[in-house]
Amino acid sequence: MAECTHYWHFMLCLGVLGGVGGAVASTLAISAAGKLFVERRGTAIGFALAGASVGGVAIPLLLNATFPRVGWAWSMRILGFIILVLNLIGSLCLVLVSDQVPLNTDLGIRPAAPSLEAFGSGTFCFTTVGFALIELAMFGINGLLPTFAVSVGFSLQTAYVLLSVLAGSSFFGRIVAGVAADYIGSFNALVIMSTFSAVVTAALYVPFGDTSPKALFAFASLWGFGSGTMLSVTSISALIAIPAGGEMLDRFGPRATAGFFLATAIGSSISFTLARWRLGGEFWNLTQAV
Repeated sequence: MAECTHYWHFMLCLGVLGGVGGAVASTLAISAAGKLFVERRGTAIGFALAGASVGGVAIPLLLNATFPRVGWAWSMRILGFIILVLNLIGSLCLVLVSDQVPLNTDLGIRPAAPSLEAFGSGTFCFTTVGFALIELAMFGINGLLPTFAVSVGFSLQTAYVLLSVLAGSSFFGRIVAGVAADYIGSFNALVIMSTFSAVVTAALYVPFGDTSPKALFAFASLWGFGSGTMLSVTSISALIAIPAGGEMLDRFGPRATAGFFLATAIGSSISFTLARWRLGGEFWNLTQAV
């Protein structure tokens, strides 16, 4: 990143290499945590995912301080060295506990081609649509929030702080969601969190996000808390959300873009509710663990 000078350099380094490397590393780490902990698995994964929120708080503040002092290139090098050290520590931890991770040795031979049989399940389809929609809103809002803030007249400093506020509240949201999943069921936690995120978007982001800095900060903190639970799953929505949202922001303005993300958040809540119902859960009985 420090040596990038053309647009395609950034696409290759950050988009291709960074995307693949980050996805592989985080997926393996979270999968290992899920296998190591049978009881309180949701809590364990919630704490594991909360580490990303710490980076989300620290990195914008770090870059905000280093850009004016040492410039772009050395800011990227400093960030690269920090990520290298953290990855080495994380890899060492996984190596030390690798003998405790149970392996599946009786899987037999499986076909290499992907199977579409899962799409015959209504529960699977509703869950997939729910995650796709909530991540469309989540990656769009998280990626475009600084641009949104600057486009409606707020300062660049405000944009940096918004990201840190969002990531900091996401830290608590991931832990709370993981603990809640252990006690009330994963689908109950998904329905509650996705509905909460939709309500926050409707109450703060759409009507006041382009006029009030206080409302935008309140939205960032509450949205981060509510959407933090969704980051354990990645999807193609991440590829669509930011470019599509950026185009909408340019063409139709901040409020229409906020309305679009509100619609996707509501759609995800409905999809998770239908998936929960397909698994046998009563619509309004959240005391029934599903």
